[in-house]
Amino acid sequence: MKTNIYILLFFLVVFCITDCKKYPEGPRISLRTKKIRIQGVWYTELFLVNGEDSTANYIIPYVNCGCYNIGPKGYSIYKIGSQGRDGSWDFSNNKNNIVFYNNNGQGLPPLFVGDKVEWVIQRLTDKQFWLKRNDNNKEYYLKLKNPN
Repeated sequence: MKTNIYILLFFLVVFCITDCKKYPEGPRISLRTKKIRIQGVWYTELFLVNGEDSTANYIIPYVNCGCYNIGPKGYSIYKIGSQGRDGSWDFSNNKNNIVFYNNNGQGLPPLFVGDKVEWVIQRLTDKQFWLKRNDNNKEYYLKLKNPN
């Protein structure tokens, strides 16, 4: 009798874990909070505009670094040399979206365009940060990676 209860509990836990994921692309489960997972240095891996690859347009200017450094309360973006942008970020829509606020008043595509940009989080792990947004009848899909 006890064996049947343990087997039932095992399958119940497995079902809950495989059925509960926050973002469309996962992960299924993480022991680290979303706020901790988002922090780090991220590099552009793929940038699609309406399904067409536009990655090369945004990686070439950032050969020296090309990074988005996201901290607990803010971010900074580095271009070639020491020039860059900074701002803050926050979750919205029950942590399904992330909003970036630009302190410099100028956008720096693809992640930041204008003073405020909201992205829908598709995947958030320690190594992968995938975002999507629709703007002016265009769909933007951005895959960032953290090599560390």
